[in-house]
Amino acid sequence: MISIFTACTPWYPLLDLLPRLAAAGYEGIELGVKPHVADPAKPANCWSNNLAVISVDAVEAMLPELEAGLQRHGLKLAAIASYHQAQELTAHRRLVAIARRLGAGVIRATIPGHDPQLGYAAQLTAQRTAWRELAIIGAGEGVRFSIELHDHTLSPSASSAMRILEGLPTAGCGVILDAANTIGEGNESLPMAIDILGRHLAHVHVKQRCFRRREQPVNGSMLDMPITPLVEPGDVAWPQIATMLRQAGYAGWYSVENFTQLDRPEERLRQDAAWIKALLG
Repeated sequence: MISIFTACTPWYPLLDLLPRLAAAGYEGIELGVKPHVADPAKPANCWSNNLAVISVDAVEAMLPELEAGLQRHGLKLAAIASYHQAQELTAHRRLVAIARRLGAGVIRATIPGHDPQLGYAAQLTAQRTAWRELAIIGAGEGVRFSIELHDHTLSPSASSAMRILEGLPTAGCGVILDAANTIGEGNESLPMAIDILGRHLAHVHVKQRCFRRREQPVNGSMLDMPITPLVEPGDVAWPQIATMLRQAGYAGWYSVENFTQLDRPEERLRQDAAWIKALLG
C-alpha cells in the first residue's frame, strides 16, 4: 500500500490535493498536523508554508468534507503525522477521534532532540512516562501512537526507540522505520533493526539521500546527507530494504517523503508513485 506524506506536497490545500493524488496512483495519504496556517499568496514550501499540513482545529472543521473527499477519490488515511510532542495528550486525544472516524491506524507523535542541560537520562524518563500514557490511550482506541526513527532526536535508531517503548503493548504504540534517516545517524544493521522492532514496526517512510563530504564538521561528522529525488541514484538501497521488509512479514503502508522537485508538482507526484509501485512489485 502506497501513500504520501503531506509534508512533501505543499502546493495545494488538502481537499484540492486528494484528486491529484488519486490521479497519480496513490492509495492513501499521511496527513501532517501541526499548529500552522499557510499563506497561499506566498511561495509554498514543505516546512513553513505548506498548504497541505494543517492544525488540529482545521482538520476537525473540515472532517465531513475530508471524509467525503477520501471516499470519493478512493483514498485511505494511512496515518496522521503529528508535530505535537508526546506529552501533549489533549491534542493527541483529539487526533485519536479524527483517526477513528477516518480509519487511520497510526499517529506519529514527535520526539525531541537531546538537551544537554536536561541530560539524556531525565529526557528518557520523561519520554517513557509520556509514551506509557499514549500507549494506554492508543490500545483503548485501536490506534498505534508511533515514534519515527529520525536524526537529531532521542530516537535515531531502532535501539533508541525501543528504550522508550520497551514493555509497552504493540496494540497501542509502534515505530515508523525511516531508513534514510538512520543511515546518517543511529545507523544499525538493517536486518537487526527490523528484528529489534519486531511487532512494533508500524509504518515505513520512503525517501532517498546521497552522502556528501562537508567542508566543516557538524555534530562531530564530516558527512552531509541531503535528500535527493527518489528516481535518481542514492545511498539508500530501497530494493534490498523492501525485500528485507517483505521477508520480515511487513505488510503495512509505504509513505513517500520526497522534499525535492517542488517546481514540478504534478510530474513529481506521478513519477514517485510509479517508482514506488515498481519497487514493491
